[in-house]
This record gives sequence, C-alpha cells and structure tokens, in this order.
Amino acid sequence: MLARFDREPEETFAMTDDDLVRYREVFEPPTDDEFGDAIDAPPPGFEGWPQWIADRWPSAGTD
Repeated sequence: MLARFDREPEETFAMTDDDLVRYREVFEPPTDDEFGDAIDAPPPGFEGWPQWIADRWPSAGTD
C-alpha cells in the first residue's frame, strides 16, 4: 500500500477498519443482469468470479 501511495498519492487514501465495516454494510454487489456483457467470463477452472476471488483472497468470502 505504501508503494502505491508513493507512486500515485492522488489515487490513494487511507481506510480504517471502521470505514471497511461501514462500506461492507452498505455495499450491494451488482447482479448478473446489471453487469450484462460488461465483463469477461471468469478464467478457466472457475464457475464464476466469486469463486476466482475466493481462490485469490480467501478472506474476502463469497456471501
């Protein structure tokens, strides 16, 4: 994170744990209908993007 801030401070901001909790409370993931054809299919071997995310970042969860 610090390296990114050093490279692009105008595109980086600090988030506290409380900020993340508030964000998770109000975030509503887009539905497949909302995405439409806006994104590519997940990489081979993954049923969907949530499975790919969980594989890369197990702490992210998929609920």
